Amino acid sequence: MSELLTGGDLFSFIKYKGGRLEELTAAAITLQILLAVQYLHKLNIVHRDIKPDNILMASREDGCRVVLTDFGCAKVVDPQAQRTLTLVGTAEYCAP
Repeated sequence: MSELLTGGDLFSFIKYKGGRLEELTAAAITLQILLAVQYLHKLNIVHRDIKPDNILMASREDGCRVVLTDFGCAKVVDPQAQRTLTLVGTAEYCAP
């Protein structure tokens, strides 16, 4: 069973807010994303495609809950490995 999140994705949320977020709103979103990544890393999971389109908003209200989605590129990694060796994800959001 999936939860209904009516706020759209982060990209649409930023556009809805006029292309800019208040500092406190951006900080709250960033904190939630970092907590999600921290949780995944404790489970030895690497998401590998974090981008605004893969972050869903519970509503369009400031301070709402965000959810990290789309685990199609995610990988369970060996905790002893130094890094993953495959190039995956969305090219526009990949590190140079």
